[in-house]
Amino acid sequence: MKKAATVLFWTSFGLDILYIMVILAGSLIGGSLNPTGSTDGVVYIIGIIYQLIRGGVPLVVKLIMMLIIIYGMKSEHEGIVAEIITIILFSGIAMLFNNGLHMLLTNLMNNIGSDALVGFALMNNGANWGYVFHSISNTLLITATAFAIAYKKVEMVDIRRIQDEEDL
Repeated sequence: MKKAATVLFWTSFGLDILYIMVILAGSLIGGSLNPTGSTDGVVYIIGIIYQLIRGGVPLVVKLIMMLIIIYGMKSEHEGIVAEIITIILFSGIAMLFNNGLHMLLTNLMNNIGSDALVGFALMNNGANWGYVFHSISNTLLITATAFAIAYKKVEMVDIRRIQDEEDL
């Protein structure tokens, strides 16, 4: 289970990198399809920064949690606090961050003007096509975390039991 968890963790991480590339490309394509005229350059900059934050923050948190869990499986510690935190974060709690950021930037674009709001919305619509990669990535992360818990709570106990029997 340790190897399966590690492979799933890195596959999840790779899919999130692919997700960031797809949402950046989709965002630029969506912004170029603005029927009200060309999207202002400021809207592009804010839209790209938003997509980088939207994809980058979860990626960094995911990497940190993955490394903690992977190194936790190498140690003899059987605690599963990091695993539980990871499952809670990537089961949907982190969406509160994304929704709050989206509301903040939508209000900012609304204050700039209706053309900016339309451009920002089109950029988000283009980027949302890539969200499937993030969903798959989170599912793989949760599955890998479950394997890590099973490894710590089942396989580690069995390994210790066998070692204790051999010592007798």
